Amino acid sequence: PSSGELPHQLPGHRPLAAILGGFLVLALSRAATEAPSSNEAWFASPALNLMERGFLGTTILEGRGTWLADIDRWTYWVPPAHLLAQAMWYRLFGFGLFSLRSLSVLWGSVALIAFWALLRKISGRKELALLAAAILAADTRFVLYSAVGRMDIMCAALGFSSWSAYLYLRQSSVGRATLISHLLAAVACLTHPCGVLYVGGLLILQFLRDRAHLGWQAFCLALTAYAVASACWGAYILQAPAVFRAQFSGNISGIASEITAASRWSGLL
Repeated sequence: PSSGELPHQLPGHRPLAAILGGFLVLALSRAATEAPSSNEAWFASPALNLMERGFLGTTILEGRGTWLADIDRWTYWVPPAHLLAQAMWYRLFGFGLFSLRSLSVLWGSVALIAFWALLRKISGRKELALLAAAILAADTRFVLYSAVGRMDIMCAALGFSSWSAYLYLRQSSVGRATLISHLLAAVACLTHPCGVLYVGGLLILQFLRDRAHLGWQAFCLALTAYAVASACWGAYILQAPAVFRAQFSGNISGIASEITAASRWSGLL
């Protein structure tokens, strides 16, 4: 907008800025005070090794004799996007627990804004979108996962962003909206397996809004996004395919079944 339009535009964003500010206070406070968890160390180790030693191994876990064998050389039990994001983040801001957690706070902010934009577009009501964003910003679970060093909030941020991107970009080009939104959803899948849920939601959005305009071009564009993501991860998997199969399949059922009689799949069902 031109400089003459700015005074009119800014007041509408002040409530969102206030909500975001309140969320940052809650998330940063929790990031500074929450007791460390073993999960955070498991996910920080491969990122630190990548930054300092050039390989994505988890050197603080002993995997010999388990489905985590060779994890000190290759970390395959989780998708790699969060680990790569950490490595880049550490290069900029240094390594440490709060540095790891501040990355989650950043993704939490992205998720909050994307959620607000999504509901504003779907409902057409600014007040409703702001109310929903305020509730989310104060939600205990949302604040917690935005303040600990796990990949969940990054996956959610990319997922919500994929839905919002499609709804806003489709007005000018359904093809461009398809490609960009599915690229975001593909990276969500490379962050956490639950990213597939955002892929499903995105497909539902496309069908409900543009089923009359969807054809082979849209299908090929969406397929391209997942092909690129798969190729990137596949290049790493090909370094040790047997290790990948053992670790990734072990994570699907191993951790849950070692603690309880249930597996991740039974929980999903």
